[in-house]
Amino acid sequence: MCIRVRFAPRDQLEPWDAEQQIIAIPDELSATTLYTLRAVRAVLRQLGIDQEPFGARCWCGDEIELFPAIPQQRRSDEVIHLGA
Repeated sequence: MCIRVRFAPRDQLEPWDAEQQIIAIPDELSATTLYTLRAVRAVLRQLGIDQEPFGARCWCGDEIELFPAIPQQRRSDEVIHLGA
């Protein structure tokens, strides 16, 4: 797979970084793989890469793999006030 996917805040979002070959997706779409995959497919289609009915394919033909996002840790004061 040639393309990587990362999550970014909307104000720092650049959907396609050609130099690093990274597709950036808004943080809010990281909640489910379905939304992330739709966003990735949309960017790939805009780049002229034909997509099959399911999944997302890189221009090299490999399937785009989505790794689970690692959530930010809650700050210690949140744990104290809200409980762990």
